[in-house]
Amino acid sequence: MDIKEKKERPFLKWVGGKGALLPELLKRVPENFTDYYEPFLGGGALFFALNPKHESYLNDINKTLIGGFHNIKLNLNELVDELREMEVKYLELDEESRKEYYYTQRTKFNTLKSTPESIER
Repeated sequence: MDIKEKKERPFLKWVGGKGALLPELLKRVPENFTDYYEPFLGGGALFFALNPKHESYLNDINKTLIGGFHNIKLNLNELVDELREMEVKYLELDEESRKEYYYTQRTKFNTLKSTPESIER
């Protein structure tokens, strides 16, 4: 199955995300709307639940988060290749080495000077 054929849903959980509020939020969405504006995107739970058919404008104060969405939209195959490579390395390790690998990757992420939308970031 092609990645783009899968049902769209948030690619990460986000602190303060709207996922738990979706039933209430969806009750308040008009039946018909055109452009969709999301100023506090987070993981995108509401955006993915609505799956807007018109233009969507997504924003968040976290530039790295928006860079992740940018890469999903424009560089999906390259991003998936990078993540699969990391997954293979991770799964080859024992439990203790996995912890070390995780913390090494987290430190690398936190110290990168690359732009927020770089694949590496």
